[in-house]
Parts: sequence; structure tokens; C-alpha cells
Amino acid sequence: MATLEVALDWLGGYKVLGTAGPRTVTFDRAVQRGGADEGMRAAEGLLLATGACLAITIAAAAQSRGIELGRCRVRVRGETADGPSRVARIAIDAELPDVAPEVARHLIEVAERGCTVANTLRNPPELRITVAAGTA
Repeated sequence: MATLEVALDWLGGYKVLGTAGPRTVTFDRAVQRGGADEGMRAAEGLLLATGACLAITIAAAAQSRGIELGRCRVRVRGETADGPSRVARIAIDAELPDVAPEVARHLIEVAERGCTVANTLRNPPELRITVAAGTA
């Protein structure tokens, strides 16, 4: 079992810089929610991570089976809800126009089983939040 770690630093307003190793991404709220709209929303990051994991896993499944994938496009839609604020529904459409329908279905089945993010959403992890504060 591996441990993954990312860090997020507040930049002011509602803007946060996320760091994963040498890679960074900026998150912010929309203007109508008080942000400056200078980064993606955190929920968009969740949807992107879900779609990216599925697309990468589709590509890996195709490669390991010697299948020429051609184009692959994954679209992810999330429906939000309140009480508590969350993404209540996620719908994913995968387009694999360069492979036969039965091959596409098989790749999707394999990817659904192997996608870490989708598996995490289906089997929520234990979530623990701790705080380290100053003496002020």
C-alpha cells in the first residue's frame, strides 16, 4: 500500500495553490461566491480526477491488450447538492470512436474496476482532519 500526499497553501481571498510533487494547480471560488475565478473549483478538480483516472485506465487496458485506442474522450458531469454541500451525482460518458463497440465496452468494464478514483468514490475512505495552530 502506498501513501499519496499533496499540499495546499492559501494565497489570499479564496485562492489555494495545490502541490503534488513538482506539479501545481490553482483552485478558487467563482466570482458569484466571492472568489476571483482564477482557478478551478475544488469540485471541478474532483470531476477532473475522476475522468482522468478513467481515461488513463482505459489507455492502460488498451495498451496491455495490444488494442490501438485511437481517440479517447471522457466527459464528466457532476450534480451538486446542499445539506451538506457536496457532489451528489456523477455521470461519465466515455467516447472511443476508433474501436469496435464490443471492444469499447470491454475496455470500459476493465477501467471501471481499475480506476482508483472511481473505486474511492464507490467505497469512501475514512476521513480524518487534524489541525496545528499557533499560540495567538
